[in-house]
Amino acid sequence: MHRFPRRDEVDRSNWGRMSQLSTEEHIFIASDSGTQDPAARDRFLANCMAPQKLTLRTDAQVMLIKNMDDTLVNGTIGKILCFKDIVSYTQDGHSEGEVIGAAPAIAAYKKKDQAGPPKMFPVVDFMLPNGYKRRMLVLPEQWKSELPNGDIQASRMQASDTVVMKLQRYSPGYSCHSFFHGP
Repeated sequence: MHRFPRRDEVDRSNWGRMSQLSTEEHIFIASDSGTQDPAARDRFLANCMAPQKLTLRTDAQVMLIKNMDDTLVNGTIGKILCFKDIVSYTQDGHSEGEVIGAAPAIAAYKKKDQAGPPKMFPVVDFMLPNGYKRRMLVLPEQWKSELPNGDIQASRMQASDTVVMKLQRYSPGYSCHSFFHGP
């Protein structure tokens, strides 16, 4: 693993490692909002750990940038196995306890009457300190700056913004594609 003092250096290194992967890209674009004037909101969001545009690939190494529970904490490293929608993920025998994301997002993505193809999210094997792995489907998470009265000055909602690229080429020994449903 490399450490860099500036975000642009991290981005350059990640892009170089990402280009070494031959798997399909999945691009997630954040939705930014808030009550602050647009220039101030953009300044706040420019420093947000969750990027505006996130490109992920199967076999990429990722790192949590937010505490999710007692074992999945900021800095936990994982590897993307594949991309699945929440309905097929839970039909494969995984429980909602194996899904990272805001509860409203889970309910919204489980609706079968959504127009178009189902939204795909990364299935990640996270390495735990005890040496075990924990497999999770990673859904949207919101990042926000909130005033004491509850007004949200700025927020960013991204399809997979709980992970940030810390990429490394893997020799895949496991293929998640074997349990995909559909065409």
